Amino acid sequence: MISRDTFTNQQAFIVTANDLTRPWGGHRDGSRFRCALCGHRFTEGDTARWVFTNGTPGAGGNPFVCSDCDGTNEEVIAKWRQHIADFRASKDKFWSFYPCACRECR
Repeated sequence: MISRDTFTNQQAFIVTANDLTRPWGGHRDGSRFRCALCGHRFTEGDTARWVFTNGTPGAGGNPFVCSDCDGTNEEVIAKWRQHIADFRASKDKFWSFYPCACRECR
């Protein structure tokens, strides 16, 4: 189901031009509006979903995910936990994690 009530309802939504300019991740220009798992930078018309993880030990951060990386909340949280563990174990500290690996950017 695609919902536009509010992104915090954890339902998938279609990205609008307005979404692309919102202050995601603390950057007012929308430059951090990306899938937290693959790095895909959302564009207008994409499907995105916000997943609440702050209540889950080892999985804080409330990631947005693209349709390629989405799944059940449990699946996304497991992938997000692994992503965080990979980041913490890396010698090269990087926050954007990976280059985009979505269908459009491959």
